[in-house]
Amino acid sequence: DDSYRNKGLGRSLVDVVCEKAKELGYSAAFVAGEHKFFSKVGFKPSTDFGLKNSDGIEDQFVQCKELNSGSLDKAKGEFSIQ
Repeated sequence: DDSYRNKGLGRSLVDVVCEKAKELGYSAAFVAGEHKFFSKVGFKPSTDFGLKNSDGIEDQFVQCKELNSGSLDKAKGEFSIQ
């Protein structure tokens, strides 16, 4: 429904989910989705952190966000988002 677009609801939802994940002890969040939206809420391509998904999903659609600064500094290699 277009009446809900550009109201900040998606951003708020992502912020709440990331904050809850941080409270639960997670240090990073990963998504497979629309890169234009997720880049606006602090996600970066996983390849920026030296990480590659092994699921065959195009790199631009797999993004991650550090919930604690530096939490992905030493992360390298492949991962599955499934």
